[in-house]
Amino acid sequence: HLTARRTAAAGAVGADTLARPDCETVSIIGCGVQGHAQLAWMLKIRPIKQIFVYDTVPGQVQAFVKRARSEFDVPVEICDSAKQAAGKGDIVVTATWAREPFLFCGDVRPGTHITTLGPDGPGEAEVGADLLAASLFFADDADLQIEMGAIGGVGLGAEAISATIGEVLAGKKTGRQSPDDITIYGMVGLPFEDLAAGWLVYNKALKSGTGTQVDLAA
Repeated sequence: HLTARRTAAAGAVGADTLARPDCETVSIIGCGVQGHAQLAWMLKIRPIKQIFVYDTVPGQVQAFVKRARSEFDVPVEICDSAKQAAGKGDIVVTATWAREPFLFCGDVRPGTHITTLGPDGPGEAEVGADLLAASLFFADDADLQIEMGAIGGVGLGAEAISATIGEVLAGKKTGRQSPDDITIYGMVGLPFEDLAAGWLVYNKALKSGTGTQVDLAA
């Protein structure tokens, strides 16, 4: 539960940092737990006016749409393909188990921001090498992206990474450079983010007197 929430929060921070200020539509490709979580957190930071969704499992799409329509006051449209969904969103989130790329150059409009978080292990990929190379790519961790993330999954290396999101947030590197740039935030997922989130939750629980004390030395 904590990992899902901090992953979605990190994705929202990345999108808010890199996407154009005037973005109003978001496409979710992959309607599982993380797809919903990413959408929920995205709506906390951006005034989204239209949601597009796609998944290869029809029942999962229908369940996602039903839940989204009950929780969010934003229109939701089901797309016929990942390509169609990607072409409609100003912000595109891919949260799938794909082992082969399904988004390529020409599938998204200039100025689009993509968050790709499916590839978090060897042999996984969502975004093709051509689109990655033609975009500005930002990593949560550069080494892990090459080892097991979106970059390494399509055979690219350090040359395809513009910066880490931490460097952009710290003002050390530039993020989006023009409205027409295609930006991509690749997330492998970092354990220290769980530690940081867990520390916040732990201290809030102590302050409110919530939870059960456990003596780990016993």
